[in-house]
Amino acid sequence: MSSGLRFDLKQSDVGWHPDESEGFFELWDCYCIFEDGYNCVIGFHSRPWYPLIDYKAEEANKPLCMVNVITPDGTSHVFRKSFSDSSFKASKNTLDVTLGENRLLGKFDANGRYQGLYVKAGDNNIAAELDFNVKIGTLKLTDREDNLTYFNPAAKKYFGWFLIGAKSEIEGKLTLNGKTVKVKGLGLNNYNLGNIKLPDIQSRWFFTQIYAGDYTITCNDSTATKRHNYSHFTPFILWKGDSVMMNTYNCAAYGEEFTIDPISGGPYPVIETFKAASGDIEVTGYLPAGALVDNVKFADVPGFSCTQENPCYHYFQFSDAEVVIKKGQQVEKIKGRAFREFFWADKWFPYKK
Repeated sequence: MSSGLRFDLKQSDVGWHPDESEGFFELWDCYCIFEDGYNCVIGFHSRPWYPLIDYKAEEANKPLCMVNVITPDGTSHVFRKSFSDSSFKASKNTLDVTLGENRLLGKFDANGRYQGLYVKAGDNNIAAELDFNVKIGTLKLTDREDNLTYFNPAAKKYFGWFLIGAKSEIEGKLTLNGKTVKVKGLGLNNYNLGNIKLPDIQSRWFFTQIYAGDYTITCNDSTATKRHNYSHFTPFILWKGDSVMMNTYNCAAYGEEFTIDPISGGPYPVIETFKAASGDIEVTGYLPAGALVDNVKFADVPGFSCTQENPCYHYFQFSDAEVVIKKGQQVEKIKGRAFREFFWADKWFPYKK
């Protein structure tokens, strides 16, 4: 894994990068936390990115749009539709993706600086139409100009991921059962691309994004596969306002309490903690049980090593967050909201699958 840290963005970085290699995908996705208890996840896939979503044979190798609207009671309402290749249109020069009637359009100023995005996705029953106004811009966890976080030149396999906008104010509307709800809140949008099968390079990861008052936190604790010596990739960034207060790779996340998800049959962390330190700043966090909105068991899919005896699992949840920031003798305790991702695909977990 590359280990740089950059905040630059060219419009073409988030454009379409067509590649005819086997397994290639690009994904533009958005995560939203709204003030009234609603949450939302939106994804535009050039091809389905497995194993982060469940496999459906009729969707394989087709462009895919997904909208998950989560109501205040924690219930997910999902729109999911695949499209023909001719229905997928994307610019190579900027952030502009169309899937049928669904649209994701980046907003840039006259100097090419990213300002936010407009997204409209779904159908008459479940939909989202949102405007993102960026407050904290791009975060790239690589020093490579091509923005890849993994590259194997011999096998010509690669993967790239970065936050297009780490924090945006969001306003718009959600549609459920044909009824519209106005919403406002905070969120981020991601960009991913690659042709590597994720279980070939990752055995597990925790990812957390927290918005708490004037603070924003991005925390990632990933473990590679045995082939890559279970190496860790642990970036942690703390913003105050739109300024970086701390960035470090001295970070660790912990699953403090696990439970078995009755739908997927796999374990996921109900309660998590994390700790990061750099210089005279130390940050600790506590993430209590939240609303589980994605629970994927991935097994026996053509071309993947995941089997019923050794499947992959992917979980996503929204929750509260409690954070303690120590700077020298000063201690600040803050509360906020978080979205949390957990993935595992190896035999390290002490659980008989």
